[in-house]
Amino acid sequence: MRTKLILAVILAALPCLCLADLSTAPITTTWIPKVSRKMVKFAESQTGALQLVKAYDEKLNFTEIQIDGETQLHLLTQAAGDRLKMCRDILHRNKAEIEASHAQGSTGGAPASDCCDNLGQLEYDPRFLQQIVNDSCATFTAGTGENTIRPTVYDTMKSNIHDMSGATWQYYGAKEGEYHQFPKNDRSCEGNDHRFRNWYVSAASPKKKNVVIVMDVSGSMEEPRDAPEEQNRLNLAKQAALTVLDTLTPRDWGGVVSFSARAEAPEGCLGDSLGEANPTNIGIMQDFINQRVPETITVYAEGFRKAFDMFHEAKNKKPEQFEDCYNIIIFLTDGQPTDTYFSLDDITKGQDLMERSVHIFTYGLGANLQWASSGWGNDPNNPFVKLPALDFLATIADQNNQQIPGAVEWTNRYCTQGNYGSCFSANRDPQGVGPVGRTEYIDDSEGDKLKTIMGSYYDFFPFSSDPEPTYSVPTNDEHLGLVINAALPTIDTSDTFFGVTAVDISMNVVFHEIANFNIGKYSYAFLVDREDGRVLIHRNLPKPTEWRSEPTFLGLEAMEGALRSREVTKILNGDTGDYYTMVKVPIARGNAQYDGAVTIEKAATFYYEPIPDTKYSVVLCLFEDDETIAIPTQVSPENGTDALYHRLDLLYMNNATGDTEFCSLYGEYATPDDSTIKFPPEAFADPINYLNTLETFDDVVDIELFINDFTGTMANPGLIEGIRTDVILSAEIEQYWRVNGTESVWRYFGTENGVFRIFPGIITDKRYDPTRQTWYARALSRPEDYTFSRPVPSPFGGGNMVTISRVIFHTKTEEVLGVIAADITETYYYSMLYTEIPECLSDDYDCFLLDDSGYFMESLDNTTIYYLSTFNNNTRNMEHDHLTNRFPWLAKYLTVRGEYLRSEWCNNYATQNSQLFYDTTGFIGLEVTTGPPCYQFALYPINATNTFILTLHNRHTYHCDDRPITVGGNQVWDNSQNCSCNDICQTCSTDDLQVCQCPCICDWNYESCTNEILRLLSDIPCPRE
Repeated sequence: MRTKLILAVILAALPCLCLADLSTAPITTTWIPKVSRKMVKFAESQTGALQLVKAYDEKLNFTEIQIDGETQLHLLTQAAGDRLKMCRDILHRNKAEIEASHAQGSTGGAPASDCCDNLGQLEYDPRFLQQIVNDSCATFTAGTGENTIRPTVYDTMKSNIHDMSGATWQYYGAKEGEYHQFPKNDRSCEGNDHRFRNWYVSAASPKKKNVVIVMDVSGSMEEPRDAPEEQNRLNLAKQAALTVLDTLTPRDWGGVVSFSARAEAPEGCLGDSLGEANPTNIGIMQDFINQRVPETITVYAEGFRKAFDMFHEAKNKKPEQFEDCYNIIIFLTDGQPTDTYFSLDDITKGQDLMERSVHIFTYGLGANLQWASSGWGNDPNNPFVKLPALDFLATIADQNNQQIPGAVEWTNRYCTQGNYGSCFSANRDPQGVGPVGRTEYIDDSEGDKLKTIMGSYYDFFPFSSDPEPTYSVPTNDEHLGLVINAALPTIDTSDTFFGVTAVDISMNVVFHEIANFNIGKYSYAFLVDREDGRVLIHRNLPKPTEWRSEPTFLGLEAMEGALRSREVTKILNGDTGDYYTMVKVPIARGNAQYDGAVTIEKAATFYYEPIPDTKYSVVLCLFEDDETIAIPTQVSPENGTDALYHRLDLLYMNNATGDTEFCSLYGEYATPDDSTIKFPPEAFADPINYLNTLETFDDVVDIELFINDFTGTMANPGLIEGIRTDVILSAEIEQYWRVNGTESVWRYFGTENGVFRIFPGIITDKRYDPTRQTWYARALSRPEDYTFSRPVPSPFGGGNMVTISRVIFHTKTEEVLGVIAADITETYYYSMLYTEIPECLSDDYDCFLLDDSGYFMESLDNTTIYYLSTFNNNTRNMEHDHLTNRFPWLAKYLTVRGEYLRSEWCNNYATQNSQLFYDTTGFIGLEVTTGPPCYQFALYPINATNTFILTLHNRHTYHCDDRPITVGGNQVWDNSQNCSCNDICQTCSTDDLQVCQCPCICDWNYESCTNEILRLLSDIPCPRE
């Protein structure tokens, strides 16, 4: 009924918006098959797909092998375990050398250059993916500035880096303020004291912490008024609070409260609870702190009541977070309490809720406290004698443990109902309201020390004299990608802590085989951190080197819905086992951000086991379809090939170009008459060595000798089996490319093994893997068709290109061998279609080419060539030009009918939101040839491609207005009936499939405090970018 009503409203509105005669001739579509034939013929001529299939069919055979899940899993855990052990050994070696150096006394340190000075000798190092100086360096944030580290420490650090373990940056931070690092660069020059970085704190005090910062924002916090604004008490308090946040890791929980006459906390769940100290929540708390302004009075009780309520709520949400931990309130004020005994009363009640587990650290700031009174008299015999404010802060921190100087006893003996607050319960011993804390006073003249004093809260707690390394939740290094920090405290011969040594571990190196598992079509591996159940590597997450922001990792149950709870528990317990079930497989449809994915369901077995001596477990999901795989047999060239490795720069600089013609193309070395070959890291038996070393001319010579050898005498330079076969067979297409399809700027072929051949030949990025590209995914999503991309800038140069791609199959076995592609300029692409569709060049029609996600590819009319010429180098952006945006009336009509545009949602686990996309699978065409001419249309697929032709009556000739429909200045439809076009979706629901909106995103129904998903719009994961 609702559908009929909407259609009636649409049809009623349409005549008011079109000025044309209703007798206009209907749209014709008889010419569409001709366009289809032309596009397919053109695609075949440009790519040479049929010729390449023929070459593979004639020369390639396969053998089948069985894949054993347990064996494959053990290989993964062994490789990662071996590298992690090497990293642990590096950490322990550094610790031993630092402790030995420290034992020799504070003099005799080695000369060390300043990390922030003399950086002119920087050289690129592939192990760090940035420029470094191959030497150690030091900085001093406190102390004497004397180097206490001896040369043996630096020598050890330098020798460690030769191990291909994944260990990168090595460093040591002393308790007294000196910092040492290998290798040298300016990464430590941000001005942040290492003693307040979470890597240092987690090693110095490894037990998890639940911390609420309670900061005074009363009017006096604006003092001293004669000081610069940045040095007033409130700004000093902000710096100190931010410093405390810097010490927390995602394994800690945090909260922040400001108080004056009332208490405030951030919006959202952090307004009534502590939350996991992940990047999202830390950012919210930082913003809240920075936005504080001075208010009015100083009501201590408001701050304490709010803090304890937040503790209690957080404990109810996740009780296990409050096991084996430190609970801490950090309380900062500059003045006497406006209230008196109520703060003590609220502390007592709060400690009852938290089973007397919360330490209170009080910090008094500013000269006012030197003479201020608390207003609280602890002795009923002398009711007019009030406790000084500083002693009152000491009394709060002591919590009746009688350990802090200045603190007074706080019991029923001094309690008179109505005068000194509520008495303790008669059947309860009030001694020890909570665990003892600490108290500090900082004068205005020393306000710059506040952040150091407050940020050192963690050193109150004991350290272990026999510690194990701490391993951080991964963070995103701008060069290396995800890194894990491993750290150990350094301890002297008297069991005194004096610093922390640490190493950054590249996840891309240590867990390389897990992140890049590629056996079979569907199978994948993932990594679980058992300490708190996070999934760190997964098919639905970016690879370790591909994160664009700081990650927030979700738990195992959220990432793998196919696992039952019992299996999740086993994995997190470090068990070994397997579990058979049905698993959904996402198939990317093209661009990860705009095109979404479709899913198929397949049978699979999850195999899992721990990495020995670590807190990590590896899970392998092996699909039944992948338990038997076809392996190509080796092919040797009959007379040798002439494959050219892509490092043209090394060939040119060493005068080894031979007969190959070199030129400059888009500012880079190129070979106009020859293709070049590129291999991804996974094509090498030791991908880590390939990534961590610079290629030399000798490496190029060895590779070319091997891939072009027909005698069988040349040594394999480390390539895996099958790579050479792909090079030999793909060479068959080069001659075709030389003499055919010259309209294309680029032609290229990527194989399932990652071999990449491109013509003309150019240098390609070391990490480039064709199987991870949009053009490859788009072809795989429609394996029987030629797929055409929207015009986007080419990664190889030349401006906007349309990429034509097609899957290459082995005809007999139907094995996917790779994807072949060609790039043509947008202008040429338009011209090719222009000549085939004269109907679209008249004043009667407007024609548009759309893809299978509903995006416009071209407007096929006689103004387009001029339109394209107005863009510099044809670099206009077509990614956001969607049918719902350009013709909302048509999109709404199709959505209501359930034709062409079928809305789908997928979940982006990196950005933690749901993406709306449109799928057109199964659409066979639709036309409306009656009614107002402005709203007549024909929409039909172009067979054997992923494209569609939309034909409308000419919008100019017929004075058509495609904007949202209005009558009398008012929209005819409400927002739910128009197409909403914002980046954030107007409707985040799957209940009403007839809602029309442009592709957009919706935030998850997500509990950020506990880092848990409450509800998702779909069970389809978005393809990773």
